[in-house]
Amino acid sequence: MAMTKRRFLPPEEIANEDLGELPAAVRFTAIVLRMWADDEGRARLNVRSIKGAAFANDPTTTEDDLTTHVCLLEDVGFLRTYIGPDSRQYFQVRAEFHTPPEKPKPSVLPPPPVASGQHPDGVPIEGGRGEGGSSGGAPGGAAGPDPDGIPPAFCPEHAPTNGTGGPPCRACGDARMAHNSALRRLSRQRETDREDD
Repeated sequence: MAMTKRRFLPPEEIANEDLGELPAAVRFTAIVLRMWADDEGRARLNVRSIKGAAFANDPTTTEDDLTTHVCLLEDVGFLRTYIGPDSRQYFQVRAEFHTPPEKPKPSVLPPPPVASGQHPDGVPIEGGRGEGGSSGGAPGGAAGPDPDGIPPAFCPEHAPTNGTGGPPCRACGDARMAHNSALRRLSRQRETDREDD
């Protein structure tokens, strides 16, 4: 995605306490994603593309790292990830973290779903392990029971909300794989339901 407008980062947008407690690398990813998004705060979510465009010269930041960053940013409410009607993955930076430009262009990307019964939190991140790449899955944390029965993306010990946070472990990787698998099944089911309508 080409960024054709200047984007300003007012101090209010980074003063959030939960966001401020995240590691510096995650906060930098938040800035990158905000700049990557269109005037309504939306963009395709593909960690491989983001890595190639914004972190191409940084060998220390991996697709796995970016996946974890997105998980943490969703957990603190910085953004929301979702599957669009085209079955592609997107994110939208939440309004309190996104000041639109003076003359915003309407987004051509689908908005997050708001219909009752749709999965409100996470989707598998394209380019991740579950999508044919090398990184992990999607947000979910331990924010409570999911209405669609999607398991959390972290183990209970390292869940950003109710656990200790900290570096993900092998159990986190297993949890993320189960999370991705359930989300892919849900996405396929929704696609089948749309075709039947």
